[in-house]
Amino acid sequence: MAKGCSLKHMMAEIAGKVTGTNRGKGGPYHIFCPEAGALGANGIVGGSVPMCAGYALANQLRANGNVVVSYFGEGASNQGGVQETLNLAACWKLPLVFVCENSSPVVQTMLGHEIDYPQLSIDDVSLRAPAYGMPGGSHPGWDAEEAYQAVGAAVERARTGDGPTLLEFKVHRVDGEEDEHCPIRRYREKLIKEGVLTEKLDKDIRDQEVAAVKEAIDFATGSPEPELLDAYRHIYTEGAR
Repeated sequence: MAKGCSLKHMMAEIAGKVTGTNRGKGGPYHIFCPEAGALGANGIVGGSVPMCAGYALANQLRANGNVVVSYFGEGASNQGGVQETLNLAACWKLPLVFVCENSSPVVQTMLGHEIDYPQLSIDDVSLRAPAYGMPGGSHPGWDAEEAYQAVGAAVERARTGDGPTLLEFKVHRVDGEEDEHCPIRRYREKLIKEGVLTEKLDKDIRDQEVAAVKEAIDFATGSPEPELLDAYRHIYTEGAR
C-alpha cells in the first residue's frame, strides 16, 4: 500500500477473487504488484531475499537508478539462501538494502505451551554485516524518523553504486493491547506535541482510512470468483511461446 498498490485489488487478492492483483492466484502470501514497485511477497521464510537480488541485478544491468529493499525477520536471517544473497550482493555491489525486522525473543507455542526459542547467538543481526563486507546498523523500529533516515542513507549509498547495506530494526510484536512501542502511536503523539498534527486532522485521516478499508472489503466481497479454467491460464508469460 505504501508503494501505491490498490487497496481494493489487494483485498480482492487476499479473498482469492479474479479482480485481485494476481487474479486471486497469489493470495495473502504472494501479492505481486510490479506496476507499483511491489515485487512480491513469498510464503517461504526468507524466500524473497534471493529474488530481490535478482531484481537488484536487473536494475544494475539496466542502469535505471532503482534500488530494491528486501524485508525479512531474524529467523529468516539464518536461512542459507539469505546468507548466500548477502555475500553475492556485496561481491557484485548490487543496489540492494537488506532490512531485518528483529522481534526476538521469539515465542513459539507447542502443544499449548509457550516456550522461549532462541535463534540467534548475537543480540544484533546487523553485526553480521562486516563479515560480508558491507555496512550495517541496528535501530529502534518504533522511531519513524530514525528509520526513515537510516533507510534513506542506505538507499542513496546503493543508488550511487557503493553496494548493499544490512539494516536491523528492533520491533515488538502486536499483542492486541496499546503498545508503547507502536511506531504509529508514538509518531502520532510526537506530531501532535510539535503542532504538526491536530486531533481533528488525525481523526479525519483515521476516518478516511476506515472508509477505504470498508470500501475495499465491499469490492472484494462483490467481486467474482475465478473460473475453473483460470487454473490453466497465465502459467507461462503471455506471448513467450
